[in-house]
Amino acid sequence: MKKKTIVTCTVMGALGLLMGPFIYYKLHAEKLTDKACIREYIPAVLHEQAAPSDIPEHPMTIEEYNNRSHYGPLRSYLADVDIDGSLRMTPEGHLVRSRDIRRFFDFFLMAVNDEGLDICSGRIEEVIGMVLKGEARKEALDIWRSYKTYRQSLSDGSEMTDSGSRKEGIERFENILAERIALRRKTMGQEIAALFFGDEEAADRYLIEKTKIQNNSSMSAAEKAEALRSLSEKRPHIWAAKEAMTREDNEFDEKIERMRQSGDRNGMFALREERYGKESADRLAALDSQKDSLNRRILEFNRSVKLIEKETDLSSQEKTKKILDLKTSTFTEWERPLVKT
Repeated sequence: MKKKTIVTCTVMGALGLLMGPFIYYKLHAEKLTDKACIREYIPAVLHEQAAPSDIPEHPMTIEEYNNRSHYGPLRSYLADVDIDGSLRMTPEGHLVRSRDIRRFFDFFLMAVNDEGLDICSGRIEEVIGMVLKGEARKEALDIWRSYKTYRQSLSDGSEMTDSGSRKEGIERFENILAERIALRRKTMGQEIAALFFGDEEAADRYLIEKTKIQNNSSMSAAEKAEALRSLSEKRPHIWAAKEAMTREDNEFDEKIERMRQSGDRNGMFALREERYGKESADRLAALDSQKDSLNRRILEFNRSVKLIEKETDLSSQEKTKKILDLKTSTFTEWERPLVKT
């Protein structure tokens, strides 16, 4: 069976919620308000070490780890995916420093809500010992423990909601971002913080500046368009890649919807198979069938409800009971919350 690769979420995704109902940012209780930190961003690419192509990534599969781990097998939802990220050694025995290190840590941290930070931390230190040795092992452990300290520092902090004006929300978010950037450098050091978060921080700043322009009531529409065009030329590569991916996803979704409306299920399957593979296309086709079945049963249920409500020989309580009995017999437990009565 083809393994799936987990793509970890970035802070940039959370920033998109700025225009929505609310944003939560958990920060260390100690306020670190040095706004200059935002302008001291060092692109992560400056810290990416180029590793020779013959340096292997972590030489371990999920199955091998599960068989060797003192903590037992990983959670089932991690069993059919590939370990994300990598830990590699240079020929001189040092750790290859790249953002793959954070992705590797984050893979094991996906189970933190189920296993707790102590177990997840134990797994990470355990696997570091399995795949690295000597100085590289020590370097990886030091980096992990600083990253762990940063994450623990976020466990208690302030909450940001969408109260107040849009301008106040942007200013407060900018302050929170400055605090978080400062906290990263305090706990992890300039080099590792920029390596782990540099791209995201650049994307965050881009979104802030874009939102400021869009919400600037003193600018005309033409001035906003020109300012946004100029800003777009300077957007970080991670944001440009995200925008390209969003356009591609939207075009794909539009094609699928057109085929759905025309009843072209074979075309939908072929398009999904080309993009996602046969296994995923099969699952999506099965979900489509379940959705169609649910929609048909909802229509029939609604028609039956109207007939029940017209029955003059039943009391209100009897009608309610009959409708609820019909709902129970027509839908599964997980479907019932989707059906309004």
